[in-house]
Amino acid sequence: MIKQNKAAILNSAQDIIEMLQWEERKKTVKNVQLNLFVDLNDDEQKIFELLQEKLKMSMDEIAVTLQFPVSKTAQLLLQMELNGVIRGLTGKMYELI
Repeated sequence: MIKQNKAAILNSAQDIIEMLQWEERKKTVKNVQLNLFVDLNDDEQKIFELLQEKLKMSMDEIAVTLQFPVSKTAQLLLQMELNGVIRGLTGKMYELI
């Protein structure tokens, strides 16, 4: 079977890695250029200023504090996240990047 390449002699885990042609993936660090000047509309600016003050808040807390409907708050937060202004965390929490 070894001659027909259906079996192999293994001496270490490294032999398995080589046989399966697995290569160690090198971790690459991605440098992300943040936008220094992001154009925010008035409502986004209110959320931005609130998160500067509180650091982390849930979507519901933001909606209640600013007296926005939750649907509008969700839309604004998504747009800000796509623009790289904020980051979504677990539990519907948000923070500035």
